[in-house]
Amino acid sequence: MALQTLAADDPSPKAPLDTVTVEAPKDHKALQRQVDAFVTGIAVAPREQSLANWQTQTPICFLVAGLPREDGEYMLARLSKIAASAGAPLGQEHCKPNFFVVVTSQADALLKA
Repeated sequence: MALQTLAADDPSPKAPLDTVTVEAPKDHKALQRQVDAFVTGIAVAPREQSLANWQTQTPICFLVAGLPREDGEYMLARLSKIAASAGAPLGQEHCKPNFFVVVTSQADALLKA
């Protein structure tokens, strides 16, 4: 399992998250169009290879930042399990991250930096 974490600035232990709620508009077709447009806008396929083929050849190496270590490791384990169940190859331990998950309450400032 490719696991790497960066602990939040505050290393003090916090209560684990029991649940996570994701909210989305009820118009699933509109949401699907938005997701498709976003992915198409950021995805770049290497020359002479389809994006799907490229994705299956490159192992995924997750990195989670902005959470206490225990929470970050839990998230990495779940991401790795989901990716593996979908047939995606996973990088070895201590691989070079290529899939970043950053948890922050200051997303705009982080993106500008």
